[in-house]
Amino acid sequence: GMSVASYTYVAEISAPSDRGLFQSLGPICASFGILITYVLGAYVRWNVVALVSVAFSIFTVIGMQLVPESPDYLLKKGKKDKAAKSLLWFRRSNTEVVRFNSDSEKATRKLYLTSTVMKPFFILVTLFLLQALSGIYTILYYAVNFFEEANLNIDEHMSSIIVGLIRFTMSVAAAFLINRFGRRTLCIVSSGGMTVTMLAAGGYFKYYEVFIDEEKRFRALPLVGVLCNVFFSMIGMLPIPWILAGELFPLRVRSIMGGVVICLAQTFTFVCVKIYYDMIALLHFSGTLMLFCFVSLLALLFCTFVLPETKDKSLDDIETIFKKKTEINPEVYTVTLT
Repeated sequence: GMSVASYTYVAEISAPSDRGLFQSLGPICASFGILITYVLGAYVRWNVVALVSVAFSIFTVIGMQLVPESPDYLLKKGKKDKAAKSLLWFRRSNTEVVRFNSDSEKATRKLYLTSTVMKPFFILVTLFLLQALSGIYTILYYAVNFFEEANLNIDEHMSSIIVGLIRFTMSVAAAFLINRFGRRTLCIVSSGGMTVTMLAAGGYFKYYEVFIDEEKRFRALPLVGVLCNVFFSMIGMLPIPWILAGELFPLRVRSIMGGVVICLAQTFTFVCVKIYYDMIALLHFSGTLMLFCFVSLLALLFCTFVLPETKDKSLDDIETIFKKKTEINPEVYTVTLT
């Protein structure tokens, strides 16, 4: 619901130069919410945490009544006058060019099987699958249990708060980095850093699983590795797939296909988080971390050789990346604001 709708909405109302920054506000707010949850969870009962969450939801419902529909959506519905008013509300330039195919009903049915839809679909599904299997959400959702399993002799709640604080801080940093370096570059750096940090943490625990009688040294190493993993994940692999879900699909199918992809992403996350303890039982703690390391390496290769760059590209330019010459071209509407 809110995930795909918010990223799609921001993508449609933003100029290409500002879109990355505005879409990064989603991960920032999510990270802030998680940090609040970690802090409250350490000091108050769970029902108080739930009430705080309800308060934020009510604020969201009220706030959404104050903004108009996106110009792209209104043009899709044939409401050119309302689209012009929407553009004026968002304070764009006096003349705005919007691309949209007038043969919407016929084009939409064909569009689902074209390269402009299928290529982004498989790219996003693969990216979200690698994201979930890399352990990003497992570490975040099981932060307290994760540090208990590691036997690091530190306060688990405080460690989870540190994780939340790092996530929030890096969400803010990523908002400024994304327009400077681009989505693909940040995903490469992110997945590469995650590979190294999980290798360090997994290798540490594997070593002491083999040499059980040896006294543990450098006890802070796995903690640093996990915290650095969160650091690198927030640069790219956690927020950027959600941003791309609102960018890669053509306007006519963006809401539907974005919803399908987000549904699959949430399913991947649920399954990976749910089977965490089964993975521990099967692979042991070190083996689970090494699996996260291997998947992060696959993500690095995928981002390097497959993932397209969308930095400073309009939504129409992004659609052109996946388009074949024989596919339908959009009609250009010029909306003049007075």
